[in-house]
Amino acid sequence: MLKIALANMPFATLESPSLGLTQIKAALDVHPVGKDCVSEIHYLNQDFAHYMGMRLYQFMSKTGDATHSGIGDWFFRQAAFPDEPDNADIYFRRFFPVFNEEVKKVKAEIEEKRAGLDAYFDELITKHGFDKADVIGLASMFSQNVGCFALARKIRERNPQAIIVMGGANCESPMGQEIIKQIRQVDYVFSGPALKSFPAFIEAINAGERERCEKIKGVFTRDNVTNPPSIIGDEMDINAEMGIDFQPFLDSVKANFPNNEVRPLLIFETSRGCWWGEKAHCTFCGLNGLTMNFRAMRPEKAIDLFQSLFRHSADAPHMMCTDNIMPTNYPTEVFPYLNPPANASIFYEVKADLTPEEMQSLSKARVKLVQPGIEALSTSTLKLMKKGTSAFQNLAFLKNCLLYDLYPSWNLLVGFPGEDEEVYRKYTEDIPLLLHLPPAVTVGRVMFDRYSPYFNEAEKYGLHLQPSDYYTLIYPYSKETVENLAYHFVDANSGAKYIHGMIKWIGKLREMLAMWQSRWHTKDPYGQPQLYLQENGHLTVFDSRGQEPVEHTISALSRQILGALDKPKRVSQLAKEMTDIPVSDLAGEVDLLKEKGLVFQEGDRYLSLVMPRRLARSSVNITVDDDDNTVIEDVSEKV
Repeated sequence: MLKIALANMPFATLESPSLGLTQIKAALDVHPVGKDCVSEIHYLNQDFAHYMGMRLYQFMSKTGDATHSGIGDWFFRQAAFPDEPDNADIYFRRFFPVFNEEVKKVKAEIEEKRAGLDAYFDELITKHGFDKADVIGLASMFSQNVGCFALARKIRERNPQAIIVMGGANCESPMGQEIIKQIRQVDYVFSGPALKSFPAFIEAINAGERERCEKIKGVFTRDNVTNPPSIIGDEMDINAEMGIDFQPFLDSVKANFPNNEVRPLLIFETSRGCWWGEKAHCTFCGLNGLTMNFRAMRPEKAIDLFQSLFRHSADAPHMMCTDNIMPTNYPTEVFPYLNPPANASIFYEVKADLTPEEMQSLSKARVKLVQPGIEALSTSTLKLMKKGTSAFQNLAFLKNCLLYDLYPSWNLLVGFPGEDEEVYRKYTEDIPLLLHLPPAVTVGRVMFDRYSPYFNEAEKYGLHLQPSDYYTLIYPYSKETVENLAYHFVDANSGAKYIHGMIKWIGKLREMLAMWQSRWHTKDPYGQPQLYLQENGHLTVFDSRGQEPVEHTISALSRQILGALDKPKRVSQLAKEMTDIPVSDLAGEVDLLKEKGLVFQEGDRYLSLVMPRRLARSSVNITVDDDDNTVIEDVSEKV
């Protein structure tokens, strides 16, 4: 029996299984070659959580500081390239310049763990039987490249006959071709989908016909790297029968974290690609670079998938869909037919143009967490990024999340080429009006990623892109090689007007967001800012967005106008609907509503910010625990 070991490397999140490796194992099991091999997924990220300590591991895997410093890859630099000089002092001076006691402590912990990596890799190779495996597959996405290189080096020392392969998002062309050129311990690299190419590869290996491997689409070798049969593998139909088994992952979590330090979050897919991206690729999006066309699972197949996930709800009530965008027919053809457990919460990425009926359908099916891709509350910025939405749609979506008990995870991005400072100034005026709505997770600078329109058409946008500077401290290679390995890039035009505007305002916006989050995430569910209508004998709007609650007395006309402004309108449009009211009276009433901060204005259009009734916080929330770990929490018992 051919022994195949599949490794999920640090710093993958501890809460979730590797969907890619789980699918690879399932594809092997149903392939004819499956009877001649035994495969197992090894969660080395869980081992590393014990080696490093939970707090340090979560810092390395989840925080923005880690994401923007490349520390997950840099951590393994010396283990991967032992002949290179250690650049720890240079690295820490560059990315952690505020050398306070906390940074000193983290630095000391990191240096201690780096020094022990060689010995620890030897322990893991023995523990997981990599020294006896025939084929070892290493999954690489986000900050997993250099960890894979380091492990491959150690496996080669212990098991020279092993066939070592890599796959995952970091292995698509040209990144994958550069890996096979530079990392001599890696024998094959899989670019793009591998659910067909990997079983075909194992079949060739099992038959002793390694020469066939070079002819498989999406497989890079040192012999075919300059002229591969295809830069991407053939895709298996998303509707193909292939049993996904998450039980081994759940068993591994229980064994490694018996005190419930890790709360499992199952992940799944129901579509690939992006139906919006087919029409208008968002300028900053680097996802689906080689596979943008949208493919969705049939409704009946999706329903079966959900039911299989629900069977694990006792151990894993939270489920996360990896789709870049939810299929448009699911609110009517899938979600109404689910029977989810009462403790379940499901996450989906959606477009912010969902109707109230669609959002209600999601909520009833326990799709409680959504990522709507809001990104901006300025229509001019949304046009720059080709989002196909407006600020009004985004705000209406946030209001509807309150009404239909959904929790939106969204970011406010700044620093788009062509973005004007006036956008930021208006944000500082608007944010105090929005405190009763779910806040953004962060104010972040837009990133220029490989495969995005900003990357592919940099000259068109006036960009001079170069790899983020941490890559040069990670990879000991030439400038050209580093450019081929990098995924995140920055604009070297330091004098660009849009950069100066962003730098001027981003600190202020982050301060305001911190205040917004603090008000929203109060421990008291009824202490959150509120803005809602009261009809207790006379018309008032209760408003606790400020330091002290106030009640705004409004006229019957104002009440009528607020109802009409449930959708954005100009005063002239209101006049067409309220023909018995003079335009001047309507304009004056709208001005009064604006003075009280009850409407949002962009250009000459207005949208009501007032909710129809008092609303408690969502029954499912995203919180931050005492160790700064993002967790999903069901707080329905607290409401």
